[in-house]
Amino acid sequence: MLWGSYMILVTEVLSIFRAVTPLGLASVWVLPCLAAVGWLIPRVKRGDPVQLPCWKLPSGWLDRTLLLGVVVIVLVTGLLAWLVPPQTWDSLNYHLSRVAQWAQERAVRHFATGIEVQNSMPPGAEMAILQFYVLVGGDRLASFVEWFAMVGCLMGVSLVAMQLGAGFIGQLVAVVFTATLPMGITQASSTVTDYVLAF
Repeated sequence: MLWGSYMILVTEVLSIFRAVTPLGLASVWVLPCLAAVGWLIPRVKRGDPVQLPCWKLPSGWLDRTLLLGVVVIVLVTGLLAWLVPPQTWDSLNYHLSRVAQWAQERAVRHFATGIEVQNSMPPGAEMAILQFYVLVGGDRLASFVEWFAMVGCLMGVSLVAMQLGAGFIGQLVAVVFTATLPMGITQASSTVTDYVLAF
């Protein structure tokens, strides 16, 4: 929530000055990085433990097979997001079209278009795509917004299942069900925003 709120805030502020440029974006993203380092260094110097998540591998062959299937889906969709440019109809019709327009204008604002959804659709996911688009100078990382949202959804589904009382098997089944949704697999390597919304 903090990352998304900060991303929207800096995009809106930079848009006021038409400063959605590589230099402008790099400047505003250095601040949270420096803040994180500034928070971490004193903790390490004091000897406070930095607790990382603990991952426990399943013991049974069926559980390991299911988990391996999820890992394969995540890796293959990530590879596709890296190698294949976005090419779904709605990606080309309005998601990436408005990102390219905003990048050209160096600001997120309304523009003249014959496809009104480019101006009327909620802009949050496209603002995240815009950050990557401007920073790398193209759409190479555009699909990773949806891919990271898919990975976040898989973790979120596991946590929700745990909070509802599911054990390890229940969590794994929930993750497998979510990871194998055909539409989810298709969209995880595109700029369609369904996983972003779900996340």
